[in-house]
Amino acid sequence: MIVLRQTAVEYFGTQAAIAKALDIDPVAVSLWGEGVIPKGRATELHLLTVGQLAYDPSFYPKKKAVRQ
Repeated sequence: MIVLRQTAVEYFGTQAAIAKALDIDPVAVSLWGEGVIPKGRATELHLLTVGQLAYDPSFYPKKKAVRQ
């Protein structure tokens, strides 16, 4: 499951390689800390790896709808 940064590092080899694959600054990857990858980036990694790094949307809390 791709929810943890360490899983992505194991797949890509380095944080720099993750950043290159996502076309983002390596500093952004380091800001993820040791925890959960942001939902959008996890989705991108899932697509880039053709599902080898799985993304589980149920892991992320759903936002409550705002009433207007």
